[in-house]
Amino acid sequence: MTKFLLFLKHKIPIIWLIIEYINGLVFSLLYRKKLDRQILKYLPIIMEKKYTFRKIEKKDLVNLSVLLSNESNLEFFNPHKFDTSSLMVLFKNPSFLMMGVFDGERLAGYFFLRFFANKKAFIGRMVSSDYQRLGIAKEMSRILYGITWKMGFKCLTTISEDNKAIFDLHRKEGNVRF
Repeated sequence: MTKFLLFLKHKIPIIWLIIEYINGLVFSLLYRKKLDRQILKYLPIIMEKKYTFRKIEKKDLVNLSVLLSNESNLEFFNPHKFDTSSLMVLFKNPSFLMMGVFDGERLAGYFFLRFFANKKAFIGRMVSSDYQRLGIAKEMSRILYGITWKMGFKCLTTISEDNKAIFDLHRKEGNVRF
């Protein structure tokens, strides 16, 4: 089923948009209140009195687009388009939770949960090259897996076989079966 949905997403985008819209409605009806309770438990948090992990707000979308468009280490990170209008569509989708890591006003990282009404969720995360190896990705994982598992969802991710760094991170965290 996942391969079929990926085919639709990449080859017949209009069908994918319809599926996304329906999924957002169904997810909102079935799980939105549960998600909101989990968000209150996990966000916002402050790490080492420096980094704030919180939901992305509408005012953050331009900065998110700039971060994603200008970051050089995104060879393997392409879960969606990075332009502001595409990010706005995701922001409005009730089944897509966008979160960011902020160093003051500067966006240091982006992570998200894409929920599906069949109790599965895809995770994604990226940390700006200026902020890597500071424990930020580990904290992102704690939040992503915590929210997903507390809601009773199965957590999924797609990783390129060539992305050794992320494979190693997932192995080290011990949250993934390959």
